[in-house]
Amino acid sequence: MISGFRNAVWGSRLVNFPFDGYQFTWERDRGTKHWVEEKLYRIPVNEGWLNIFGDACATSITGRNSNHLAIYLKFCQKEKTHKKTKFKFKNHWLKEKDCRNVVERAWSLCENQVLLERLQFCCMELGKWGNHLRRGFQRCIEGCKRRMARSRDRTDAAGLAEFARAEFAKVCYLDLLEK
Repeated sequence: MISGFRNAVWGSRLVNFPFDGYQFTWERDRGTKHWVEEKLYRIPVNEGWLNIFGDACATSITGRNSNHLAIYLKFCQKEKTHKKTKFKFKNHWLKEKDCRNVVERAWSLCENQVLLERLQFCCMELGKWGNHLRRGFQRCIEGCKRRMARSRDRTDAAGLAEFARAEFAKVCYLDLLEK
């Protein structure tokens, strides 16, 4: 059955589109002597697809509580358009110690302005601060990914514990970014 599938892929002139990241996309029994990893997922494409989407890139990403790694396929645009984004307050900012200071500072800097202008300035300052905070979370996520990559192949208790801690921290930071 698998040879028939391979023949169909070969007969269709499909090739595997490469992806970055960890290449083993499935695992079972991590931390035991029966630990198995396999490269299950591939991205079969033909020449026509490559001609249209030649700037695409793909990477494997760690999912939450799964023994499968997802493959993220990104279609890159030739031209980037800068769209003005609407301000959105993030509730998790309230847990950050500097949030109140940002609002108080922005509010006091434009105390002679009308209410609408003060609100707009406050939104602008909160947006800048929020972007800085988000970039910090993204750096932490990248650090967690590096820790996971360093300990991924380890089967000793310390290595498995380090992988689990890094994965848990990454999920926590991802949750903050999504809120």
